[in-house]
Amino acid sequence: MPITNNLNKFSPNFVVQDNLTVGNTVAETTIPFGGGTLGVKVLVDNEGSSDLAGVVENRHTNTAGLGSNFVLTRTRGTSASPTTVQSGDNLGRVSSAAYDGTEFVASTEIRSDVTGTVAAGKTPGQLVLSTADNVTGALQTAMTITNAQVVNLANALPVASGGTGNTGTPTNGQLLIGNGTGYTRATISAGSNITVTNGSGTITIASTAAGGGALSWSSITANQSAAKDNGYFVTANAVQVTLPAVSAVGDTFKISLDGGTSWSVLQLAGQQIFIGNQNTTAGTGGSLTSSAQGDVIELVCRQANTQWRVTSIIGNITVV
Repeated sequence: MPITNNLNKFSPNFVVQDNLTVGNTVAETTIPFGGGTLGVKVLVDNEGSSDLAGVVENRHTNTAGLGSNFVLTRTRGTSASPTTVQSGDNLGRVSSAAYDGTEFVASTEIRSDVTGTVAAGKTPGQLVLSTADNVTGALQTAMTITNAQVVNLANALPVASGGTGNTGTPTNGQLLIGNGTGYTRATISAGSNITVTNGSGTITIASTAAGGGALSWSSITANQSAAKDNGYFVTANAVQVTLPAVSAVGDTFKISLDGGTSWSVLQLAGQQIFIGNQNTTAGTGGSLTSSAQGDVIELVCRQANTQWRVTSIIGNITVV
């Protein structure tokens, strides 16, 4: 149920209106804290050396939702005339502090703040968990839970705790790749005859290798220069296909006679084709020719720009 800003409506067993000391005959109003003083309204000063209890509420109830409560409230204005809190106001904090020989210094803290638009029945808030570092001793924010229930960590969750050890937003196509001690955000590298295309939430891996379905097939009826990773159906006429002027080891193409009169593979200056234990005449005088329907030949570059090897053949091929 909502808590009002009027303290009298809490119906407490007692209301602290001035300093109250329990277990100490000398009333204290302040304690040294964090380089200054901390005002004290209720102090439980315990010399106990065996028990761990400090302040305990033991609730006795048969109602499931009513357990013990530790409630921190805040208003602006005064007790007699409270006013509405504003975004950025600290509502309360639970701190653990230790005496360093001179004063009490905060070691850990859980803080609650108002963050957002305050309206009737609505005070959006966030929780901030802080710990003192081992260098300056100052409190540092370790974790924030926003009013949108988003958890933000000051440091990446380590691998040993089930995290990735990474911070920041990955770019398109980045994956988490183990590096021996944790994970590195990296993209897949394209290898030989492999292309990698990264998109938003996608990675496309394609093969450019020769053979099988990797070739792009088309029907041709006129003379032309071969292009790597292409297959040609000669469907009409006597067609001459010239070796590419520029090629790399592994480039490939195929020719099939399917309706045409014949096909021929011609060479440029300095080029040569090897077929089984034979080879063409080097240069522009060498060629391969076939005129039987269904004859198919596959050629693969074995030396950049100059030498090609026939790796697959169907039919009778004339070698010149």
